Amino acid sequence: MYRKLYIIDAGETVLEAAKVMKSANIGSLLVKEGTKVVAIVTDKDLVWKALANDKNPEAIKVREIMSSPMIMIDGEEELGAAVDMFVENHIRRVVVSLNGKIAGIVSTQLIAQHLKAALAVV
Repeated sequence: MYRKLYIIDAGETVLEAAKVMKSANIGSLLVKEGTKVVAIVTDKDLVWKALANDKNPEAIKVREIMSSPMIMIDGEEELGAAVDMFVENHIRRVVVSLNGKIAGIVSTQLIAQHLKAALAVV
């Protein structure tokens, strides 16, 4: 699970979100409205909901393309439950909660890295 989380305000531009993602070498940001995290915005959201629809990334706000509600999984769940969520929801990231608080993000990339390491041991 990725524990270092990046957060952007829903009122920021899509261009700013893309710059943060590039700078941090990540594919998603949690989105806040005020002090509350309300959604996630992903690289796929940027492409599919903004750029591929000819929307100006300097003018459109993150709140217009963010994925909400967030798809979340309890941190106590087995890894297979996250994989099921990826498949059922056609997504690549799931927000992880522990004791009612956001604890991190699990991605298909992270699972692939662990699978590769596990297969190398066999």
